Amino acid sequence: MTKDNLFDFEEIYKFLTCEDHTTKETLSTLPELLQYDLSDTELDYCYSALRLKIIASVLYKTISELDTQVVIDRYAQYFDHIIPEFPGYMGKLYEMSATGEHMLAFSVVVSIFDRYIRQVFSYLNPDSSCPLILINILESEEIEPVLSYALFPLLLLIGTPIGINIRNLLWHGFISEEELSKCYFPLFYVLFASIANHVNASYDIKVCQEDLLNFDDFLPTDFEFGPSQDLVISEEDMDQLDVYLKSSKFVIPNRIRMLKNSIKFYNTDSADSGYLF
Repeated sequence: MTKDNLFDFEEIYKFLTCEDHTTKETLSTLPELLQYDLSDTELDYCYSALRLKIIASVLYKTISELDTQVVIDRYAQYFDHIIPEFPGYMGKLYEMSATGEHMLAFSVVVSIFDRYIRQVFSYLNPDSSCPLILINILESEEIEPVLSYALFPLLLLIGTPIGINIRNLLWHGFISEEELSKCYFPLFYVLFASIANHVNASYDIKVCQEDLLNFDDFLPTDFEFGPSQDLVISEEDMDQLDVYLKSSKFVIPNRIRMLKNSIKFYNTDSADSGYLF
């Protein structure tokens, strides 16, 4: 970490790609590992992923000892421009993760990053079409110099099936809340902040504010409720929904709690909670 509480990506890269395959409990030997010559090294994604878990575990232990609001305030400056529609929203996601909703928080934050990196690509390459698949964006010649050493830990965490690939595991329902370690959200949170800071320092990129979809526009007007009425789900309806979800053959059991919590957050008075969908 740097004095700004961000990742030093070159040091992280060297640690992740070191040939010493001994799994260590701490990063106390990191200075020695940095002396390793990386020339002509064939990367081993399996061991690199294990080392990324070490970094995640150490970071989680350190950041968990801090007050939640302290962490939110510390990284707010790097996220303010990410979602101009909803200032402070990234802080809400960190709070959500810190209070036990780490799976839901990670699902949302990785979606926000997906939009962010597409906007960065499009800004730098206005005459090129942005690839549809995230891995194709991350491995493109256009984005590689932008991310530099940040690219490898990003690929390990969310970008490739031969890494940890949390993004796909979450989006496709292949992992339960119990199987997803809580240490990965702070890792991605700081990784995202570090990338945003690196991009801002190197390029004059302005992430544009986008018009969000209004769910009311998709409602037929001949229902009992129409566009003029708020879509608020009552407690009675939530109880009935719980019955439907548990009896459905199309809903994976370990996703029921996440779906209900998404609806619960949407049901609040905060308009930005709709982003959870």
